[in-house]
Amino acid sequence: MRVAQFEQVFRALEQAQVRYLVVGGMAVIAHGIVRLTNDLDLVLVFEEENLARGVRALEALGFKAKIPVTAADFAKEDNRRRWATEKNMLVFQMALFQEDDLPVDIFIEPPFDVEKELMRAPRFELAPDLWVPVAPIDQLIAMKQKTGRPRDLEDVERLKRLQKL
Repeated sequence: MRVAQFEQVFRALEQAQVRYLVVGGMAVIAHGIVRLTNDLDLVLVFEEENLARGVRALEALGFKAKIPVTAADFAKEDNRRRWATEKNMLVFQMALFQEDDLPVDIFIEPPFDVEKELMRAPRFELAPDLWVPVAPIDQLIAMKQKTGRPRDLEDVERLKRLQKL
């Protein structure tokens, strides 16, 4: 995984006019916490066309879904709801399936009011003229507290210290 890969992904999303937020480990890093992560977690605005554009933008870069579905399948709310209830699916996973992979996980249900958080999200410049919207610290803390995983709880403590600065 290289910075150039992130730049490609975010430029593709921007060009496709996808409304999204970066969450997870990359969001923690963007806020200034030094840590490693092995994927990119995204929350897209939950409108059918926006979701389909997001998946198609990634497909155009060579990403493939880890399950055999199309962008249109993913965009349908009924499908996502069924995957969540029948398969306990939380994210739709896409990857390049190559040595230097960048797995991308797209939430299948909104973990928060995406439109509201997008309005107040800080944007960080990843490359010239490429500003990436990242979930606000308080929203990251809330998301990570819900998981209860040790790595996420470590992030919560570090993000809380960062908030106090």
